Amino acid sequence: MTHADDTLLSTKARTVQIHLVSGDPRGVRIFSRAGWDGYLLVIPRHCIDSQQQVTDELSRIGTVILRGPAGNGRARLRITHSVPAAAELGRFRKNPCWTDMYILGRERDYSRIVARQVALRLIQAARSTGVAEVEDTYPTPPKPVLAVVRHDVDSYTREALTFLTLSGLELFDAAPTKEIDTIEDTREETPPAATAVRASGEAPTPPAQDVHVGAEQLAEKAYYDEDMQLLLDLRYLKVGQQLRFRQPRRGLTHKATVEPDGALRFQGKRYSSPSGAAVAASGTSTNGWTAWHTTDGRALDDLRRTARKRKSTP
Repeated sequence: MTHADDTLLSTKARTVQIHLVSGDPRGVRIFSRAGWDGYLLVIPRHCIDSQQQVTDELSRIGTVILRGPAGNGRARLRITHSVPAAAELGRFRKNPCWTDMYILGRERDYSRIVARQVALRLIQAARSTGVAEVEDTYPTPPKPVLAVVRHDVDSYTREALTFLTLSGLELFDAAPTKEIDTIEDTREETPPAATAVRASGEAPTPPAQDVHVGAEQLAEKAYYDEDMQLLLDLRYLKVGQQLRFRQPRRGLTHKATVEPDGALRFQGKRYSSPSGAAVAASGTSTNGWTAWHTTDGRALDDLRRTARKRKSTP
């Protein structure tokens, strides 16, 4: 791997956590670290039936890597994004040539665009070394992306390469990859409130150390007041109702209550949006709509979709 000063691998000192799901160091493992909302899930072939222990990670969008021998002394890789990550389990199970499955994901929302761009970066990084055969999972050229997405992809890929190296998958070139063209039309995943900004041809670029919060605020700003009030008006939520935000790997369950205007009160402080309260609880950028759940397990995002559909029905 490349060890130049401009390597994609992070050079900052940090502590990495490795969760041995079954207690076996050669079994299913989850790599993570404090201060980063991403993770790497590793599933060896002999543990493929242990998937019920990581259903949370498998149910999310993921950048998935399958590894196996190519038959000529080289490794073989298949790198793609999957919605959800569990969708690639069938391929892994059916084809015995694959020996290990790696899933890169996020505790908060990991958009399809970012997951796909990370996969493209890893494909390029793997092909640069020439030590592995990489399947062509994206035959069409990638579309350009917003600057904020590019920064997110850069940051995530840098961490992902570190975690992949720690897991023993050292088949990627750590040198900087070709920069992604900017400004992709992401209207499928971004509410209309954000499209007006994009129409000007200038995408907002938040501070590099916290690009996730900036992107979420842009997409959510015009929605949270109306949506939370809608949930109260249609009685999907009640004033004073308790919501929960679980972080199982950290062993934490955060609790918040719904205010009369739809704000959330967490640890005595009032937050005007679900994401604001979620960020305060987790200490990192978090999508509150998917993080906060009712006591019977329904995510705010599910309630919001149901409420919007009901409102739009004559």
